[in-house]
Amino acid sequence: MPVYQLLGGAVRERLYCCNPIFGWQVQEDFARALGYLQRIVDLGHHLYRFYVSGDSALDDRFLNEIKSRFGEWFRLKSIDFSGRFSDWVEGVRYGEVLRHHAPYHFEQPTNDLRLCAQCTQRSDLPVSLHIHNLALGYEAGERGACTAFNIACVSGGPTHVRRIFALAEAAGLRSQISTDQESGVGTAAQVHLGLAMPNLDLPCDPMGPVLYTASTAGKTVRVEASHLYPAPGPGLEVEVDEAKLRAITVASA
Repeated sequence: MPVYQLLGGAVRERLYCCNPIFGWQVQEDFARALGYLQRIVDLGHHLYRFYVSGDSALDDRFLNEIKSRFGEWFRLKSIDFSGRFSDWVEGVRYGEVLRHHAPYHFEQPTNDLRLCAQCTQRSDLPVSLHIHNLALGYEAGERGACTAFNIACVSGGPTHVRRIFALAEAAGLRSQISTDQESGVGTAAQVHLGLAMPNLDLPCDPMGPVLYTASTAGKTVRVEASHLYPAPGPGLEVEVDEAKLRAITVASA
C-alpha cells in the first residue's frame, strides 16, 4: 500500500508547494535571478518562497519587478528570514518593508524564541518556526514564539513528525511541511506525509524535482502548476536509478 495509507490515509489528493528564490542570488546577479523565475513560470508554476538578502530595499525592488513582469503568475508563499535577526525591532522593520507583497506568512525571523515572540506579537501575518522535536514545539507554543510550525521529514522521519503535527493541532497552531532541499526520493516522502496530515494549513516547501538538475530518482512525484502528486502504487513508488546514484555520490560530505 502507499506510504500515506500507513500514516493514516489520505485527506487530500495533492500538496500545494513553492519554488525558492534566494536573496544572495538577487544580490549577486539581479537579472539572472529574474531569468530563473522566467524558467519556473515557463514550467507552469506560480508559488514562491523568498529568502531575504539582508537588503530590504533591494528585496522590495526585486519583488516589485517580479510582480510587474509576471502578474498572476507570481504568488508569494513566504518571506524567509532564516533566523538572521538578533534584534526583534530589526526583524519587524524588515517585515514592514515587504509586508505589502502579501505572503502567506513570515518565516523564522530569529532563532531566539524570546525575540521571536516579540516579532510574532507585532505581526498581522502568521509567523512560522522550524520545529524539529516536541520539546522545542512545547517551548515555542508556551512562549508565543510563533503561530505556525514548519515541520520536515528530516527531523526524525514521518513517524516522528506526526507527533509534532499533533502538538500543533492541540495547541491551535498552524502547520506546513518544509523544506525545499529534498531530492526526488525525499520529496516523495514529504508528499506522502502531507497527504495524510489533516492539519496542513499553509502551502508547503518541497520542490526538489524542479529545483535540482540531477537526481537519483528515475521516477518520482508528479509536479504540476505548483502542486505535487504522489506516483500511484505501493510504498513511495520511487525508482532509484543506480547509475545516477553512482554519478552524484561523493566520498565525503
